[in-house]
Amino acid sequence: MNVIIEITEDGSPTAHFEAFEQERMHHSGGAFGETMYIYGPAMQWAFAKVETPRLLSLGMGLGYNEIIATAFGILFEQDFILDSYEANANLNSAFHSWLFKDTQAALFTTTSNAALSNAYDFILKKTSDVFEISSEDLFRKLQSQIHQKKWNIHGAFEHPSSKYNAILYDFFSKKAMERFWTETYLTDFFKEASADFCALATYACTGALKRALKANEFKYFERKGYLWKRTSSFARKDPQTLK
Repeated sequence: MNVIIEITEDGSPTAHFEAFEQERMHHSGGAFGETMYIYGPAMQWAFAKVETPRLLSLGMGLGYNEIIATAFGILFEQDFILDSYEANANLNSAFHSWLFKDTQAALFTTTSNAALSNAYDFILKKTSDVFEISSEDLFRKLQSQIHQKKWNIHGAFEHPSSKYNAILYDFFSKKAMERFWTETYLTDFFKEASADFCALATYACTGALKRALKANEFKYFERKGYLWKRTSSFARKDPQTLK
């Protein structure tokens, strides 16, 4: 499935698959800005609450959440565990190729792989600028997380392998991936995947999502959507505040 890179209004890259022409990975107003706005609070909350947080990223896409989570780890001076899931094997291969300069790992054509590599370079530099850490330190931390098996990149998501302190729920919309957005699926998923201390962030805001979170003792916060989008969601589960 071919990936097409586009530049959003804040200069940061997004992408879409040819098979899902209308499903961009990010808001056209700014891919980096949207990621920080929607998913940043859940990551920050997890690092502030838990000594060694476990994070779940669904799905990885261009690696925004992964690179930003690593920056939070450096900022908080904390270890963390990250499980990333991405159904597109070519994206996983291209990201690994960029991270370890392994030209044999990439399945893309030279042109497509160069575009993705440029996208990853931008995200790395932008994240390092925002967090005021060196891009070299950030890049080395990304590599070490893989080497130490503290960051694992998986293929298509089937079921959670652990309980997590932050869930970054970034699947495509219900139209493209219906089963991941039903109330029954979400209720069961949160029961399996959420630790006692857990934050959930997603660009979506649906009745099914709210009911599934409530059934699993999350406190739900409806947020304004990024730029001109209407709404997004943040929720957290904290036993100390439930008593």
